[in-house]
Amino acid sequence: MTIQSMRTLKFTLPAVLALQLFGLTGWGSSLPVPSPHHLVACAPGYPGTTQQAQPTMDAFAAMVSAVAGWPQDRLTAEYQQTESGGVERLAEPASTLGLVPLPFFLKHEEQLGFDPIAQVVQRNGSTSEIWSLAAPAGRVSAAGDLEGWELAGIPAYAPAFVRGPVLGAWGRLPDSTRITFSRRVLAALRRASAGEAIAVLLDSSQAAALASLPSAERLEVVATSPPLPAALLVTVGGRVSSDDAARLLDGVLRVHTVDRFAEVLDTLRLVGFEELDSEALQHARDAYRAAAR
Repeated sequence: MTIQSMRTLKFTLPAVLALQLFGLTGWGSSLPVPSPHHLVACAPGYPGTTQQAQPTMDAFAAMVSAVAGWPQDRLTAEYQQTESGGVERLAEPASTLGLVPLPFFLKHEEQLGFDPIAQVVQRNGSTSEIWSLAAPAGRVSAAGDLEGWELAGIPAYAPAFVRGPVLGAWGRLPDSTRITFSRRVLAALRRASAGEAIAVLLDSSQAAALASLPSAERLEVVATSPPLPAALLVTVGGRVSSDDAARLLDGVLRVHTVDRFAEVLDTLRLVGFEELDSEALQHARDAYRAAAR
């Protein structure tokens, strides 16, 4: 080998290795493609179907990708209106993120491997939900008065959530109290106003509208929950890297500052995200676990 050829080899090898590293030659493999993310939002009992919500979920995925600095096709999203549908989809290996209300989170946290990232700021500006229990006026003054009664409402698909975080501070519900999931809150309130032995759990917006009902004078709120986190953005099953989780958190905490995203957020009935209130979440966890035993 001549001195000139040795010089050529010396200066050519680093260039070839660099080209291989960046996938610019056929000699080496290209850089790894970042793994895709799929978000499943689930809110049992609330309006909307998977099909109806898909345009909004597409817009939400594009918004989150933008603030996280991801390519637009890296995140997809869908909505599931039933508990079973949400659990089924979140259990699939392709699902990496979830947007879920607190009762769903507490009931399925261990099963699905939820790790909370941030909490939702609702349209009213609050990150908390206060649940109210409405009953026929004059018939209920303590938890024990619900012996043999039905207790209905949207969060009742998680009975331990009702017995623990929502009403645990009010008192222990009798074992004979039937906790039944119902999205037909107005129908349940009509039954209560007619004197039936039924109490109805209301979220803050439903409770605010209670006074406007024609039968309002025959109903009264007998208990309220402490402020509880309303909904959470979570990773699922340990399928999100710490780097992606950090970028996602940084992005969603700023999403409310971007004017072009206001319409998407409003359609989702929220105004943004905030950092977790870890203390409030842990109190809810403890109350749920105590009630579930």
